[in-house]
Amino acid sequence: MRPLGTEGQFKGEEYFAVQPALSYGGGFKFDLNAAWSVNLEISARNASTDYLDDVSTVYPDKRDLGRARGDLAVALSDRSIDVPGVNDSQLGQAGTQRGNSKNKDMYVFAKVGIVRYFGSLRCPSAGGSRR
Repeated sequence: MRPLGTEGQFKGEEYFAVQPALSYGGGFKFDLNAAWSVNLEISARNASTDYLDDVSTVYPDKRDLGRARGDLAVALSDRSIDVPGVNDSQLGQAGTQRGNSKNKDMYVFAKVGIVRYFGSLRCPSAGGSRR
């Protein structure tokens, strides 16, 4: 979506393709026996961009966007007209709010894992030789 400038960004002023994110999370490991365990993890990423979903500021003027970026950019800049039952009198109008640029994007991972240990769990003997 970045090369299409669906929010009316001028060519050369598109948002960056790579952005840092703050990562945090935690988890638990439950041992079922010596060989099997279950892992539960949840982690989140706070991105430093509001363009993961390509929605941040306002709707662009469709004629200007069409001249600058083409018909595909115009079609993808406003998908709200495809939603049945929504009052579309304000949706997609140039300059109306498309997203909230004050809240950056965030995403969350939840993971469940089953682990099988294939190694040896024997402790070394206490009577080993010392040099």
